[in-house]
Amino acid sequence: MPRSTHDEVPESSAGVALALAEKIDHLVACFAIDQRPSGSADPYGLRRAAIGLIRIVNENALRLSLRQDCSQALALLPPECRGRTETVPAVLDFIRDRLFQMCVDSKVPHDLVRALLAAGYDDLTDFRHRMEAMMKCSKLPTWPSLVTIVERTFNISKAHPADDKGETDVALLKEPEEKALWKVWTEDQPAIAKLIEMGKYEQAAVAYNRIFAGPVHAFFEKVFVNVEDAALKANRMRMLRSIHRLFAERIADLAQIQLGATIGAAGTGKKAAEKPGGEELTALGKD
Repeated sequence: MPRSTHDEVPESSAGVALALAEKIDHLVACFAIDQRPSGSADPYGLRRAAIGLIRIVNENALRLSLRQDCSQALALLPPECRGRTETVPAVLDFIRDRLFQMCVDSKVPHDLVRALLAAGYDDLTDFRHRMEAMMKCSKLPTWPSLVTIVERTFNISKAHPADDKGETDVALLKEPEEKALWKVWTEDQPAIAKLIEMGKYEQAAVAYNRIFAGPVHAFFEKVFVNVEDAALKANRMRMLRSIHRLFAERIADLAQIQLGATIGAAGTGKKAAEKPGGEELTALGKD
């Protein structure tokens, strides 16, 4: 169970454990021997297995690692299959595509789903919690400000990925606005990180916007990042990317959201994108 898209998921602990073990083993084993779906052809029901796995985890609020469980399933296969290091990443990508489709069919905007997936989906229950929090935040008046912070702190350095390695050098902070931004970061980042660690994503988003909106805006108004001094430029980018990563890598990469487009109830985001392949579902979990 579930035997089909709309079938019920198992209710007993033993049923849940058996169904998950069977589906993970089925997916990993088929991918390990290159028996993957091709186009609309899916003779071994792998899409159904992935969808069933996601539904079981979500409807039982289970906390597990997809990567860890798939790796364990691979280790139990015959020796000739175990060394195929590409198997687990391929299975995870396959599950991700099913998860994307299920979220979109549940009326979650395309670009918000992509932003959430960019921050990870190894823990499906955590993914759902983040999704619910961001759906609530997307209806708040502060949503554009929150998106702008995450987007601007990324855009300035995306063309120079090598310049943001290492830690911010306090000695290189020259302008009042960058010193003020660094002060806010050092004083308030731990509290936001703690909220994220506790899974209080909506509270973390509100705090992130309240704390960084003013200092980040002031920084971009007064400080020129792309200066000729390579060390100074790299240091400024490191600080900005630290602020970006705090949210983008742990909740959702809102830099992927384009404000102003119309997408469903959230009322913001990029225009509709092409959907990855997968069976259509009417809901993600019980809701």
